[in-house]
Amino acid sequence: MSTSTDAILVYGIPLRNEYSYSNSFNDVDDDFDVDDLPPGHPAALINGRTHDGLCAAIHCCDGCLMVIIAVEKSQTTASRGYPQRIEGLKDYKEHDEKLKEYCKKYKLETKGKPGWWLVSWWG
Repeated sequence: MSTSTDAILVYGIPLRNEYSYSNSFNDVDDDFDVDDLPPGHPAALINGRTHDGLCAAIHCCDGCLMVIIAVEKSQTTASRGYPQRIEGLKDYKEHDEKLKEYCKKYKLETKGKPGWWLVSWWG
């Protein structure tokens, strides 16, 4: 038996805390419906939604979600056996203020500055 990880390359800003798909936010009930959340709510992003060009890049593993609020079009993933060619890293600095304002609006603690991050998903 083996374990595989996926590589994720993304431009964004990492959040300080671990999250879950459901109840990481005080304003969301444990049994929420993602369709009932306001557009752009972090719980909606963690559950696969996008908003204003931003997404949640989930990394680590199911039991310990770690999140980067990211520029949606910057995300590239590679699974074992399926390499992805990277021609060059586009400069997304024009999104730095949008990333910071989003995190401020939702009171999300960040660690690090906006930039390119290489992370993995273990599963």
